[in-house]
Formats: sequence, C-alpha cells, structure tokens
Amino acid sequence: MRKITLILAIAVGFVACRSGRNSGVKTSQKVGYTFSDYNLARKAPDHLRTPEQQTMLIQLSKIVADHMVVEQNQMVFKMSEEAFVKKGMPKELYADIQKNMETNNKYLATMDPSEFDLDEMLKNFKASMNRLSSSAN
Repeated sequence: MRKITLILAIAVGFVACRSGRNSGVKTSQKVGYTFSDYNLARKAPDHLRTPEQQTMLIQLSKIVADHMVVEQNQMVFKMSEEAFVKKGMPKELYADIQKNMETNNKYLATMDPSEFDLDEMLKNFKASMNRLSSSAN
C-alpha cells in the first residue's frame, strides 16, 4: 500500500493542490499561463494561493486526469503538445509532464506488478481530480 501511495504522489507531485481549503473560491478563466505562473502556484501553500493560481492548478489537474492512460502497465499522457498549449498551459510544463511520466514508468519497472494495480490507481486519481474540479466551481 505504501508503494501505491508513493507512485500516486510521484504522478501528481507536480500538481500540489487540494480542494478543501479553497472550496468557496470563485474561479476565473485565464487564457494562457506561463511556466513561472505554474512554479509560483506550485510552491505556494494552499492558503496563500490566489484564486487564479488555484484555478490554474485545478485546470492542470483536470487536463492530466483526462489525458492520462495506462498502456502495457505504464502511464502515458495522451495529449499533444499543441492541444496542451491551446488549453492555455505553457509548453515547458508539457515537457515537465512527459519527463515525470518517464520517471514514474522507470520506477514502476522496478516494482513487482502484482503489488499494485495501475489501472485502479489511475481510476482513483481521475475520480479525485473530478471531485476537485467540481468543488471549485
């Protein structure tokens, strides 16, 4: 169970947001973020994030949840860079996500597949992201 938790933490480590503290915050739709916007939001504690930062992290979480799949017991982010940028996210962040997928998959390759169910983990992650984006609206 500890390994599963670690894998999930790695998979979403680049998105450090929680819905509980900002559930009453109204969100605005900003079209286009910079990589420095993401870095500032990621490093800020939940209670110090601006509504715009919270919105960006929720949008990013939703994008990742909607486009992450499991193929041959590996995590794959199935969205083109062009489509990612059209959603208002920075190109550098796309490369960061792909790098994280590669790191996660290298780690998964060292584990015994009978110790975890990657499909179930992804299903739970997507459910969490859907709850997060629902509570923010």
